[in-house]
Amino acid sequence: MLTVSQIDKTYTAKMVTSDREIIIDKFIYNEESMKMSGEFDFEGTPVYFDATLNMDQIDGGMSAGGANYPFKATRKN
Repeated sequence: MLTVSQIDKTYTAKMVTSDREIIIDKFIYNEESMKMSGEFDFEGTPVYFDATLNMDQIDGGMSAGGANYPFKATRKN
């Protein structure tokens, strides 16, 4: 689950799995373009992520160690 929070004008994000919580560092969300990006460390490997929010769908990608992976999520209210 990807959780995005806003405090004043600053956004933060974290991913929660069944066994860990991963804070997304340098998380940026642009309200006008609905684009988000950030990076996090996964077991010593930096992972970069870019995505776009479209209604209730988040589509984008992640890259780590020279490989690219699709990223999809559904907004949960």
